Amino acid sequence: MKRAICLSQAIILLITLAGCTPFNSKDNNLQKTSNSQEVSKIKQNRELELVAVKEATEKDSSPSKAAIHQYEFHFKDNSKSSPSKDSIVNEATLGNRSIVILNTQELDSNFAVFDYENEKNLWRIRSLITLDVKNGQYFKDKGGLKLPFEKFVVATSTDSNPEIWSFADHKNIVAVAKYKEFPFESSGINTLKSDSGKRKYYSYKKNKKEFIFYHDSEYIVVISGNLAFKDMIKLADSLPTVSSANFPRNN
Repeated sequence: MKRAICLSQAIILLITLAGCTPFNSKDNNLQKTSNSQEVSKIKQNRELELVAVKEATEKDSSPSKAAIHQYEFHFKDNSKSSPSKDSIVNEATLGNRSIVILNTQELDSNFAVFDYENEKNLWRIRSLITLDVKNGQYFKDKGGLKLPFEKFVVATSTDSNPEIWSFADHKNIVAVAKYKEFPFESSGINTLKSDSGKRKYYSYKKNKKEFIFYHDSEYIVVISGNLAFKDMIKLADSLPTVSSANFPRNN
């Protein structure tokens, strides 16, 4: 099930729920808003009414800062809150493209995965995926992937560049993004190989958060989240070539 909501001529958000999986998320009702408010503490008895996405501004100097400023929760008591800095799970930025993951379970029951692109010094949301880890449907079939979960929810966005597949339980999340090749600076990027020697991987670490990526044919595959680094490598090793019809499944 998919829903696309036009917020303005410049912003289109895709709220994508995994295939035929009926996630029971309350945050699919998105509205445009120009109001801003500082992060506030959440009261347990507040009922979420909708989630709003605000316009990009030049004050948002990074994709993760943009995510916590642009994502706004509206409650039925007329109060509003935005995610805190502590909600940032990871930011995987290469050049003018970025995948940002937030843990917003203090506000709703979700992880949120943002696809960002920098246009004229503005970090704009291209697509947004939410994973409802409280009410969502859990799966055990890993599709041949080395996922460090016993069971997990899934959400995908496969109608744009990049294609994104996300897997999560209550504590951990990982997102696999497949971009068409694009240029970016390699400053600060480390080169490494897995124990299997299957591929040459690259990693980037900032503020104690790390992601990996690799090149495959005319694509770049990015793996980000809060998994242990060794688990990200194991997952990457288990991925088939991007030319596989069932990518990222490996069976």
